[in-house]
Amino acid sequence: MEVGSEQCFVPQGNTLMSGSIRYNLQLAKPDVTDDELRAVLHTACADFVFDLAEGLDTELGERGSGLSEGQAQRIAIARGLLRPGGIMLLDEISSSLDEPTERELYSRLFAAHPDKTMLFITHRPTVTELCDEMVFLRS
Repeated sequence: MEVGSEQCFVPQGNTLMSGSIRYNLQLAKPDVTDDELRAVLHTACADFVFDLAEGLDTELGERGSGLSEGQAQRIAIARGLLRPGGIMLLDEISSSLDEPTERELYSRLFAAHPDKTMLFITHRPTVTELCDEMVFLRS
């Protein structure tokens, strides 16, 4: 597998800014199309965006206020998916999700990006069941 020179990092916690959902996603890829946005939002289990009155143009307050923590986290994941590169570092990306949504998110991630190397930092076992290799750190 050839890995691109760029990597994607999705940190734990909310990294959204005030502005529209579209703006927050365009930070990763300014020329993104609506079809690409729909695809990454689906992969990130953030289809709820299209049920909002203003959809992609819904305005968010600072740190994504107006959304639940789990919704904001899923939009941040979608933004990360727009970044180019062959390596994704995903730090506790499901910490604010319920178990069914978490399972669906990981299922979609693995299906949509079989060619990427994904490194998950997690305390939760759900994703470990899907990984090829695991490294445990103990103190």
